Amino acid sequence: MKKVIGALAAAAIAGGALFISTPVTASAQEANTCYATSIVHESRYQKVIAGKQETTTTEYRFRSRVELYGSKEIKSVEGWDFVDGGTTKVNGQVVAGHWVKSPGFHQIPDVIINIVWGKSGVPEQYLGTGSVSLSSYGGPRETVKYKAEKVLTDEGYTDWGPWSDWSTDNPGGETDTRDVDSRKIGNGDGTPDRTVYYLPGGGSSSDLGEANWTTDVPDNSWTFIDKRDRETKTPIDCPPPAAEKVTLKVQVDKYSTATKKLRSKAVGYDNDGLLRKGEDKPHYGKSSWEIVTVTGTTETTKAEWLGKINQATKKMPNLTSTSKWSANAAKGRKSITVAWVISGDSNPTAWYYKHTKTNVAQRFLASNR
Repeated sequence: MKKVIGALAAAAIAGGALFISTPVTASAQEANTCYATSIVHESRYQKVIAGKQETTTTEYRFRSRVELYGSKEIKSVEGWDFVDGGTTKVNGQVVAGHWVKSPGFHQIPDVIINIVWGKSGVPEQYLGTGSVSLSSYGGPRETVKYKAEKVLTDEGYTDWGPWSDWSTDNPGGETDTRDVDSRKIGNGDGTPDRTVYYLPGGGSSSDLGEANWTTDVPDNSWTFIDKRDRETKTPIDCPPPAAEKVTLKVQVDKYSTATKKLRSKAVGYDNDGLLRKGEDKPHYGKSSWEIVTVTGTTETTKAEWLGKINQATKKMPNLTSTSKWSANAAKGRKSITVAWVISGDSNPTAWYYKHTKTNVAQRFLASNR
């Protein structure tokens, strides 16, 4: 910071003020640009979009039974079985189920037997064993062996027969002799629910990422997910720097100009703005001086420095100018006064800089011209 102050201060002397133009701010600073830092509170939200509900088709199946009239025939046939699926017409009446080949003897469902014989029941001559065409029971025209017996019963109905296939044909309502089952089959046209994520400004996206962070507060249809605090930087005008303290040790010399030679020497000391060791030897015994220490800041003007030095000296004439002497200006004067900076800031580019080593020149500051 001292190097920056020194360089800028040197450039500012002509204007009579010390100042620092280097941007300084409590926030981030890059390439002489200042930034204001702020914290942004952001959140992310989601909502579930309901999918399209799948449509369904109703399917039905049924099974049958018949009344009993005090007896029923229990009859088994060889090589065939009556099973679920499809429908079969027996004596003009449709029942569920169908015939399939199957090894061994299988009992014919009661519902079929009793449809065949009706109220009169099975004749005695058909009991026992024998052969019969399956076509009598709605089957193929194939003769098979059978075993049959008659059983007395006080049950009101036969057992339920096999089920039909599932079908969209509605068989009608249930009755004492018809049992109906139904089911809903999906048509595969439904769509699943999907989750979307809020985008700033009211849009949405299917992916959750950096773009979904927002300062918006969406309506109640959106559900909060998470939040974060994000630091942002905004370019701003750089504020002026804080002034730094500067301490100067100054020697104020009052040189006699009683003779032309002394005057010529005196006005030559500040030609280059430096007073080297022994340079003012011609005035040894013919000058007086005071050394004072004054304090200011990097913003103290030269006029203010002169005022501080004048106040600090006890017997020196007041310094009035930062201009150097010339021969013509010194004519007719008994003395001229020059202020030299002995030491100050450690930055050699600062106008008030001066090492304290005795072999390094003092630096011109002001005079009473």
